[in-house]
Amino acid sequence: MEQFQENSPNPVISVGKDGTILYSNEASEPLLHEWGVTIVERLPSSILDIVQKVITQNYPEKNGS
Repeated sequence: MEQFQENSPNPVISVGKDGTILYSNEASEPLLHEWGVTIVERLPSSILDIVQKVITQNYPEKNGS
C-alpha cells in the first residue's frame, strides 16, 4: 500500500489529529507549496477546518464544479 501512495499520480496527504502533516507524496507538493507548509507543519486553519469536518462526519467532502 505504501508503494501505491508514493507512486500515485494523485495527491496523498496524511494528517494527524492536531493538523500536523505526517506524510505527503510527490503529487502533493504543489498543494503544500500553495498552502505554504511542509511535512511536520500544521495545515492552514481553512484547510484544517475541512479535514476535521470530514473526520468528524466520517463522510468525504467533495468540491463540485
